[in-house]
Amino acid sequence: MNFIFGAGSNGLSFLNSTKLKINYFVDNDRNLWGKKFNSIKCISPTGLNTKKINKIIIATPAIENVKSQLNLMKIDRKKILISPELIENLNEFPKKNFLVTANGINGGIYKLNISQNRIKRVFTGSVRGIAKVKDNYVCADENEGIIILNRDFKVIKKQKLDYMSNPHCIDFDQNNRIIYINITALDCIYKISYPSLKILKKIHIFKKKFYDAHHINSIKYHDEHLYLTMFSLKGIFRNDIWNDGGIIKYNLKNGKKEIIKKNLFQPHSIQIVSKILHVCNSMKFEVLLNLQKKIPFNGYARGLLVKKDYILVGMSKVRRLDRFQKFSKHISQDAGVIFLNRRRNTSNFFKFPTSEIYDIIEA
Repeated sequence: MNFIFGAGSNGLSFLNSTKLKINYFVDNDRNLWGKKFNSIKCISPTGLNTKKINKIIIATPAIENVKSQLNLMKIDRKKILISPELIENLNEFPKKNFLVTANGINGGIYKLNISQNRIKRVFTGSVRGIAKVKDNYVCADENEGIIILNRDFKVIKKQKLDYMSNPHCIDFDQNNRIIYINITALDCIYKISYPSLKILKKIHIFKKKFYDAHHINSIKYHDEHLYLTMFSLKGIFRNDIWNDGGIIKYNLKNGKKEIIKKNLFQPHSIQIVSKILHVCNSMKFEVLLNLQKKIPFNGYARGLLVKKDYILVGMSKVRRLDRFQKFSKHISQDAGVIFLNRRRNTSNFFKFPTSEIYDIIEA
């Protein structure tokens, strides 16, 4: 006998698309037991004990729960199949791990497995930026400075930075084995050798040196250039002026800088994908793809990973709510990661036990 486990819409959809002869529906909802769907009776899972089973097709989104249930009933796993439609839905999630950094409360590095809906903190600290370095990771911790971690997230080496230097994002030049890190308090970038963590150069982007006048907060290295986001191009954000954020392209060979985007609101998380730039326009609760196409949210967008088939966006709890009321009527106060499926136009939210999401990379 053949059974469909799940008498809902997914079960009926499979029934209408299969050539397999179905003898019974099975469902955990006792209100459905004894009822017929398309002339096929629905029975309880315990009813399987008295039936000869050829195939059981799982046609309910609770796939893992049903598989565990059938396993406890000692039903041969070879006889258990999953509806092709649900397999397609399962495959909408990438089968890989991501690393998400968080600063502040419950900060550190979290490993996120979207396909398994699993979140685990693998390193404790107040971590903003993170980058892959060969077989290791390098991260910026606001209290500990620069830290090299192995793939098991054990500390290999660390280098303290100046007190209150406020390090933010970090990136790595693989060819020259150079770390670039934002020293946000000083509006400059440190050029650091890897793995010695020796500071080779302090790159001041602006001539006038004040304490955190521009708030440089994210960085990407690409083709002998640094791409930097900041709260203010003119250095006026401390006057509560928030429309002066921007992106600068800095030439490492000659020191020339070019403003490539103006009038942003607290931009973060610059990304470069196939020479195309993307950024979080955080205070406006949006992501700008190609610096133009707006994807709106209802929370503070910070942390971004753009792929061909999907996008991951970090959401942080909003501080100083009075600044944001004019941008949104209902502001999310949850912290986590939103998964956007670009092919299917769907989204999923993964809540984190912290208030501040900062960076997202592939593990």
